[in-house]
Amino acid sequence: MGEGLISNQIQEVCCHMSPAFIRGIETFFPKAEITFDKFHVMKLANEAVDEVRKNEQKKQPELKHTKYIWLKNESNLNDTQRETLLRLKDQHLNTGHAYRLKLALQNFWSEPHIFADIYLGEWMSWAKRSKLEPMIKLATTIKQHEEGVLRWFHSKMTNGFLEGLNGLVQAAKRKARGYLALYIPIIASQIFIL
Repeated sequence: MGEGLISNQIQEVCCHMSPAFIRGIETFFPKAEITFDKFHVMKLANEAVDEVRKNEQKKQPELKHTKYIWLKNESNLNDTQRETLLRLKDQHLNTGHAYRLKLALQNFWSEPHIFADIYLGEWMSWAKRSKLEPMIKLATTIKQHEEGVLRWFHSKMTNGFLEGLNGLVQAAKRKARGYLALYIPIIASQIFIL
């Protein structure tokens, strides 16, 4: 097999929106279509919501210690957190506005394929009109990568499995560090004996 044969057979790639990833894919897999991982898109949305909350909590102290209330799915909140969310989300808070934008973006992934581009365009327009700088920045990022975001409706690819597997490997490595600290001196001393 020729060196470029395998890379030319790759037709779909799922990745984050990192410019380095995109350049690498375009260079090494020139025929591949890029799908931007929907979980990464939602991670960016959560980061934008949290940035709005951090900026607003300086003037709205009731937002302190509410970070995870805005980031978790409502179904994953305990009763106290759910009560706090219900009390705060419909007040005239920028954080509540950002939260509603996040929920609307989350709903985007369940839209029928034929309406996805219209829905995303409307969402980006709403985000830009919000006057919330982190949400405007998010909308601009999504606009720059719109084709790859919409590609999910064709490929249905995510990095979820790989991210989960990586999490397990990292957890195993953390757990093993305690054991390795005990055995490395023993192993090192035995190498010198040989």
